[in-house]
Amino acid sequence: MQKPIAGFAMSSVSPVISNRVYRQARHEEIMHAPFSLALCICTMDRPEVLRRCLASIVGGESLPDEIIVSDDSPNGEASKAVCETFVAVRYMRGPQTGLCANRNVVIRAATTDYVALLDDDALVSETFVVRAREAMSDLAENAILTGSVLERGKRIVAGGTSFWGHFT
Repeated sequence: MQKPIAGFAMSSVSPVISNRVYRQARHEEIMHAPFSLALCICTMDRPEVLRRCLASIVGGESLPDEIIVSDDSPNGEASKAVCETFVAVRYMRGPQTGLCANRNVVIRAATTDYVALLDDDALVSETFVVRAREAMSDLAENAILTGSVLERGKRIVAGGTSFWGHFT
């Protein structure tokens, strides 16, 4: 069942046009949603891998409200230089005590309603932010989402998840 949109009557247009019009209206509603999204990337000593990750994010149909990179490299100059080539990216030094601590630091640095954690070797699809916002628009507060991973051409879906959401 389609989610109703304020001021939009499904019966006012033909069924063929209604789905296309509905999808466009829903897209506009989601892109102006009252919640914000940060993409947070943890990295360590892989500046070229990080560059590809960031390029995939900024090359998308829609940008998140924040892009934050937390760098656990002993000397973060290379990763910092990569981040400086992307206007929308905020660079910060990580705690240098491991990936979990680095993720905690980057989560605390986010000022958004929702946070998406990415590894530095992740390449997101052009529709990643749009689809994440679509998934979030139907969730209650404090929800956790996961998505599938495409590795060497094979889609890997998280199995046995016990939390509330999933998008592909």
